[in-house]
Amino acid sequence: LISFDQGGPPVWSVGMVDVAGPTPYTLLVTYGFSHALSPESFREGVTHEYSLAVPKGLPLSPWADAFLRHQTRYILTQGADIRVNDCIPLRGVPMTRVPFQPEHHAMMPNSELIGVLCAEDPVLPTVHTPHGAVVIRRLLGIDGLELDRAETWSPAGLIETFKTVNPLLLSDIGRTSFMKNPAFAAAVNARAEDEGSSMDAALFDVAWSLDDAGRVRVELPVGQAAKRLL
Repeated sequence: LISFDQGGPPVWSVGMVDVAGPTPYTLLVTYGFSHALSPESFREGVTHEYSLAVPKGLPLSPWADAFLRHQTRYILTQGADIRVNDCIPLRGVPMTRVPFQPEHHAMMPNSELIGVLCAEDPVLPTVHTPHGAVVIRRLLGIDGLELDRAETWSPAGLIETFKTVNPLLLSDIGRTSFMKNPAFAAAVNARAEDEGSSMDAALFDVAWSLDDAGRVRVELPVGQAAKRLL
């Protein structure tokens, strides 16, 4: 394989391991995103890899490892980062379909998870290697209602609340929104009301037009987007 800056892959591989226990799942971890594992100059200062955990029995191939590769490619291409407590909207596209071109979407599993939170990996936070410590950051799929709350309250707060019902931070592509659980929603909304928002920006669809009299008409969002804007 050749280096990413020469046209190679963003990571050398994505490891998968089945984890037993009361809640069995498959853990996926990138290999070769960090500078410790890929000592290339453009990765200098990159001390982390990314993980994803999917409940056992749900389809993994080809979307799960492709999702991690897609995110790492985006980071390296854009010179960005996905940090702990970041929130990434996927613009309405399920995380199972994001890595693929639209013509292939129908072949991938459907899901309501259209956003991602980044947290410290709850079971594998740091791996110590002969070349230094590598931090593992967990990517967690969230649905539209949860994404709205993350963007109008706090990704860190939502991750903290998630751990009370999903301590392993599993991305269950078939689940319904935790915000439809009255107890979970009440806890989240109470903290949001008390703490306010920690987000510095949010995206909305806004349109404007000019009429014959020279007046500007501005059209604001409706429905759930209006509630977010408010």
